[in-house]
Amino acid sequence: MSTRTVRFVELLSVKFPPLMSILAEHREDNLNEILPHVFMADVARWAIELFVATENKNDERRSELLRLLELLEDAYEREGPEIVELVSASFLEHLPRPEEAGGRIRDLVGQRLKEQLQVIG
Repeated sequence: MSTRTVRFVELLSVKFPPLMSILAEHREDNLNEILPHVFMADVARWAIELFVATENKNDERRSELLRLLELLEDAYEREGPEIVELVSASFLEHLPRPEEAGGRIRDLVGQRLKEQLQVIG
C-alpha cells in the first residue's frame, strides 16, 4: 500500500459518489484502513453490476460506468507503475472472462486496458 494508491481510490470515491458507501464499508471492515487493492476489487464488482444493469440501455448509470472506465484508462496511461499495477491486478483481473456473464464489459474499456486484458486472458 502506498500513499499514491490510497489517494487514487479516495479520488475514485469522490468522483463516483456510489463508491463512497463502498469505501465506508471497506474502511469499517479493515479497522478504518484503506487497502487499495482490496477496494479496487470492490470497484470492479460495482462496475460489473452497473454493466449488467445497463447492458442494453443508455441511461445515466451507463454514462457513469463509461466515465469510470475512461478515468481508469487515463490513469493507467499517465499515473505510473503503482497505479498501473493497481488497475491491472485489482480491477482488470476481476472482470469476467469474455464468455462469462457480464464479460462484454471488456468491450467498453480503452485500448491500453484492452491490451492488458489480452495479457491477463
